[in-house]
Amino acid sequence: MNATIRWGPPVVALALALAACIDRELAAPKAEPEKEEQVRFPVELNRNVDILFVIDDSLSMEKEQSELTNHFHQMIAALESLEDGLPNIHLGVISTDLGAGPHGQGCTAIGKRGLLQSGPRIPGCTPPDGHFISDVELSDGSRERNYSGSLADTFACIAKLGTNGCGFEQPLQAMRLALDGTLSWNDGFLRDDALLAVIFLGDEDDCSASDISLFDEDDASIGPAGSFRCFAHGVTCAGASDPGQPGPRAGCVARSDSPYLYDVAEFVQFLSSLKTVPKSQILVAGLIAETEPVEVVLESSSQGQDKPVLAPTCSLGPDDEVGAAPPIRLQAFLEAFPLHRTERICNEDLSPAVAAIGEFIKNGLNARCIRNPLFDIEPATPGVQPVCVVEEIRLPNTTDEQRSLIPVCDNNDDPQSSSALPCFRIEEDSRCQGTPEMLAVSVYYPNSDVRDPTTVIDGRCIGQ
Repeated sequence: MNATIRWGPPVVALALALAACIDRELAAPKAEPEKEEQVRFPVELNRNVDILFVIDDSLSMEKEQSELTNHFHQMIAALESLEDGLPNIHLGVISTDLGAGPHGQGCTAIGKRGLLQSGPRIPGCTPPDGHFISDVELSDGSRERNYSGSLADTFACIAKLGTNGCGFEQPLQAMRLALDGTLSWNDGFLRDDALLAVIFLGDEDDCSASDISLFDEDDASIGPAGSFRCFAHGVTCAGASDPGQPGPRAGCVARSDSPYLYDVAEFVQFLSSLKTVPKSQILVAGLIAETEPVEVVLESSSQGQDKPVLAPTCSLGPDDEVGAAPPIRLQAFLEAFPLHRTERICNEDLSPAVAAIGEFIKNGLNARCIRNPLFDIEPATPGVQPVCVVEEIRLPNTTDEQRSLIPVCDNNDDPQSSSALPCFRIEEDSRCQGTPEMLAVSVYYPNSDVRDPTTVIDGRCIGQ
């Protein structure tokens, strides 16, 4: 199915306005505002992807880590099914453990600090020769690898972090420390031209502390000692004046003004700042629990006094005494990015979830794909009749940057024979599996044209 682009008078006006000021938000040809769908991709397929796993290594995570590493080959299989095979991968692992300062509670002072974890975690395994796994294709078609054996086995070697990490999990702050450039240990992992995928594995919510006195077990003024403080000071629920009062909760959202935890929006802004077009260059995913139902229950403590805890939203079965807590802050972070995915951690078999995340990253590399439904200007006509403007950008992000509009192909049967090349079409693409309409922006150039690989295509369409 090819999508025919029909420009009626209001759409022509819209297109001209966009041509004059392409950075403005699209306005739909009707009263209510419409969303803009943007895709931006190199004229040649981007085959570089940096994948960072943020892994909870607290006491309850042994089975989940094993499930991830045992089925990681399915993620690799999804990536290997890309056009031209496995992309150029940087693959890193960090821990959610940032310690608890001087406050103990089973935690070291500074934890693992966001450092890439590359030591062998399985007896007899061989880790990569470096702080992260690198598997990159060279110009002659051969691949340069810093590991021996299989990619899946090497990942398992460094990703089974164990269960001695701090129980105050700080995945968002660990991610920021790992990627903000302050750790020379992590140098070389991030590449400017690579897609960035951040994958979280954990059974607790984020507790990224701006004030580590949150972990002071001797300060009763901030509530009973323990991880319930992360919920009490990091989340707010409708109609709940006392976070510790037992009972169900509704309307729970990440708190933006906590005196003890960072605002989730800080981490969204940070990660977005790493890419020029974060909407299409950043993917985030979580193997986490459901965010509902939320309920506070009382649990007897060793001091003989009941204390509030969060009831798990899911568990691995009757033998699972801990379960997984509602990840309200972490889910809010994920949903701030257009390209996000959540998979349920409370499954005996995580292989489908691991495979699905592999497909998610694969589709992200197919950046031509349109991720959301498009506005159809002629709904009575079969297929989708979208409203789109596409630009070619030469020497992007330089003082010599040049932008030029690309016309719509005027030969539906053979776009390559259109009267003007390059031209574009919005058309069905089998590589866009998992998107609502399986549509992509396709640009057709003369067969003899030699294109600078730094050139990018910027497409903007009116979304529903």
